[in-house]
Amino acid sequence: MLDKTPKALQPTLKEDLRQLYEAIDMESARKMRDQILVKYETKASKAAALLDEASAIRLLGALLMEQSEKWQTGRKYFEMDQYHQMIKEQTAVETKVA
Repeated sequence: MLDKTPKALQPTLKEDLRQLYEAIDMESARKMRDQILVKYETKASKAAALLDEASAIRLLGALLMEQSEKWQTGRKYFEMDQYHQMIKEQTAVETKVA
C-alpha cells in the first residue's frame, strides 16, 4: 500500500495504518479504515483503493496469525504468580470491607 502512495504521504499513512492495526475492536477498526479512506482518497487514490473491507480483514487476520505464532513459540509473556498474588490481595481487601 505504501508503494502506491506518494513519498510525501508515506510517513503519515504508515502511522494511520499502525493505528488501524492497534484498534481494540472491529467497530473502531472500521471507523479508522473509513477515516483513512476519506483522508487519502483524493491524495493517494491507488493506495486507498487497496483498503476495501475484505483486504483490511485479510491484513488484520494475517497480523493476528503472526501474533498467534509468536505466542505459540513458548515465550512467557505473563507471570501468573503476580496475577494470583493480586487476586489474593483483592479478595483479602473485599473480605475486610464486607
